[in-house]
Amino acid sequence: MRRTVCLIGSWLGGLLAVCLFASFSFYTVNERELGLVLRNGKIFSEVGPGLGWKLPVIDKVFRISSQNNILHIAGVHGYTSDLHGFNADVSVAWHVAPDKVADIYTRYNDIQSVELALIKPRVTGQIGLVMSRYKGIQMFDTPDRFIKDTSAAIKVAAGELVIIDSVNFEKLMLADLDRSASSEEAAVEAAAPEAVRR
Repeated sequence: MRRTVCLIGSWLGGLLAVCLFASFSFYTVNERELGLVLRNGKIFSEVGPGLGWKLPVIDKVFRISSQNNILHIAGVHGYTSDLHGFNADVSVAWHVAPDKVADIYTRYNDIQSVELALIKPRVTGQIGLVMSRYKGIQMFDTPDRFIKDTSAAIKVAAGELVIIDSVNFEKLMLADLDRSASSEEAAVEAAAPEAVRR
């Protein structure tokens, strides 16, 4: 009788151990995420959405959103080619390139670091660079062209790790620009002989 009880106890203990092992071995990556299995801190494999299996304690799962993220950047400042200061508030919609999760983890580790160390400096840099090619009056006359040029430059500058879906200017203000005076200057310059304009 005692032997039977011990046998049943051992069997139940073994079953409990198996259940605990299984509970720590399975993981889920949801449909809005991409993942990596890390073995002893090193990348072991890339995993997509669904149920997966890992070694307890030894393996960990790193998850990152595959959805669109919105980065708001307030107070981007710079100068036009004729030295009119400007300020802009910008929103950037972006997502992680599906085949670059391992690179994102290796270089940045999380979404916040990607935004602060990769996207924000490249966005602000490209806005300033594109703006420096425009005169102040052009911002009044062709704002859509500036936005299009800036968006294209940002998408290229972002590189291969992330995909920029859209760039929206929520506020774009030019300081110390008198549109009527600038228009007169532009008209005079356009009417002047080419030798004078040079």
